[in-house]
Amino acid sequence: MVRCILVCLTLLLQFSLWGQIQLKPLNTINKPGSNGRTDQFLNALNLPFWDDFSQSRNVPDSLLWESGSHVFVNNNLAIHPPSQYVATFDGTNISGNPYALNSLFNGAGDSLVTQPIDLSQIAPSKRPQVLLSFYWQLLGRGEIPELEDSLAVMFWSIDSTWILQDLHPEDETLFSLVGGLDQLNLDEDSLPSFQQIVIPVAGSEFYHPSFKVKFQSFSSLNGIYDTWNLDYIYLNENRDSNDFSHQDRTLSAPPSLLFSPYYEIPLTQYLSLPSKYIIPQYTTANNLYGLPSPLEYVHSLTNQTNGNTTSTGSVALFRLSALETGRKVEGLGMEASLINMEDDSALIESTFTYNTGDKFLYEQITTEGDTLFSNINLRANDTLRQYYQLNDHYAFDDGTADFAAGINFMTGKLAVRFVVNEPDTLTGIKINFPSVNPSSSGKGLELMVWIELSDSGVLHRQAFQIVNNDRQDYNEIIFSQSIYVRDTIYIGFKQFTEDYIGVGFDKDNALGMDAIFSNTGTEWEQNTRLQGSLMIRAVFGEVTNSILGTSENRLKAHIYPNPSDGLINISDTYDHYFLYNLSGKMIADGDFNSILDFRRYPEGLYLLNLQRGSNLITQKILIEK
Repeated sequence: MVRCILVCLTLLLQFSLWGQIQLKPLNTINKPGSNGRTDQFLNALNLPFWDDFSQSRNVPDSLLWESGSHVFVNNNLAIHPPSQYVATFDGTNISGNPYALNSLFNGAGDSLVTQPIDLSQIAPSKRPQVLLSFYWQLLGRGEIPELEDSLAVMFWSIDSTWILQDLHPEDETLFSLVGGLDQLNLDEDSLPSFQQIVIPVAGSEFYHPSFKVKFQSFSSLNGIYDTWNLDYIYLNENRDSNDFSHQDRTLSAPPSLLFSPYYEIPLTQYLSLPSKYIIPQYTTANNLYGLPSPLEYVHSLTNQTNGNTTSTGSVALFRLSALETGRKVEGLGMEASLINMEDDSALIESTFTYNTGDKFLYEQITTEGDTLFSNINLRANDTLRQYYQLNDHYAFDDGTADFAAGINFMTGKLAVRFVVNEPDTLTGIKINFPSVNPSSSGKGLELMVWIELSDSGVLHRQAFQIVNNDRQDYNEIIFSQSIYVRDTIYIGFKQFTEDYIGVGFDKDNALGMDAIFSNTGTEWEQNTRLQGSLMIRAVFGEVTNSILGTSENRLKAHIYPNPSDGLINISDTYDHYFLYNLSGKMIADGDFNSILDFRRYPEGLYLLNLQRGSNLITQKILIEK
């Protein structure tokens, strides 16, 4: 059992979690946007209002939502959603920090507010048929809200006040969704499931030109992470409050891995063993309609680099029953015919298309029997696309951080294991450091490569200074020496602070959890608790200044005394030395001497590089006075 991997419940528990891998919440660092669109609403919206977030990425669409930049739109944190992508509410602000670190009370956290919607033209006789519906899920792949946490729905009244709405009319005392294990709705596989709520817009005070809906989470503001997932928000008239169905068929889950257990691999590694990746991809299809529906789909793989493509053609399965969700839809595996011999990289587009026959959302049927349609295209969630690079890196993660995972232990180490199909040359690392702890930016650590997780298994050390990233960016570091890898390699770092150093954590690929290792003392332990992948990528390329990735072919140096006052002896002979501080800055270099004098430098840890020919070895030295 891994003793050092726990879920972080609150920042107030940091002392009790000292030395353990902690999973911490993030929130989007992207600014509110509209997916590249620059046009803005000059007037209020009209009914119907509909958003299933399938066309948004990272943040809600600002053409539909007045505010909500703290809410994370993603396709990872929900389990079996009605359609692809959901809006996730948590307990942190836009930078991933607690709303009020020292608060001991619950308060308002994330919120999502619609653009103004004009309800002034709806006749009083039709107002009982104006309904708001949405799907919600407790927990998902995050952390369960506790009993004192809640998610509320509010309506904006004509007198410019927010009115809390009763989500369960049969219970007059309950005015919001509450957390706690008792509220956790499980499906037949004991997984958290989505439930749908329908709320009438009842009250003349809401029928004005600037009506708005607000979703507001209430949680502990000192950093406790609580997850609420929302999807398929729909407000319109001419609805029956007892009809929970929608004439919509959807694709809901991200595709399975194309290069399992990795998300992406180097092109050369794919070509060395293409038969390993012929396992078909799959996704899931849903029928939100109250009647049975046929299931016909197409899956295609296209190399966007050279135009090569392959397709299943039209595939028909047994029809979906009424309101059925989670039907498995299977497609193709990766095919070598997509790659040309002269290609040095590839961008693979995987596309599932559900041939639903969905139309525009209809509003009403006239007395003449004509159907009036809105401008909402229900085919928007019938196509699911995912892109994969075949370039120079191995990656378990999909390129977006959902959380941060790390430790707050002096000299603690994190590592990720990679296994190559054929021998290759490791040239560098990509690593995401999200700004969950802004104070970590600028701190020094030691990047490390191991052939085995032991002191004698270290192949490379290199000083590095942390630069915080947003959810989808990486620090890219080229190693000062390349490493010949025969099969297995471990890549990670050692930290020199008790402050929390968080690495981006992607919840989407649970197969990456077994590749995570930590050391907060003298022993390495394999992750068995956190389901997901660290955003640490192994980069391969051409040989530059290479060492062999075998324990018997590495340079070794005996440095003594260590610690010292700065005057050290070296037992072997080298050509040159380089001394770095932990920020990665070279502070001294020169021709080699068996006695080196660094007594003029302050106390602390330093990295000493010793060069012989084209080979380089890095040793850590500690100066104490």
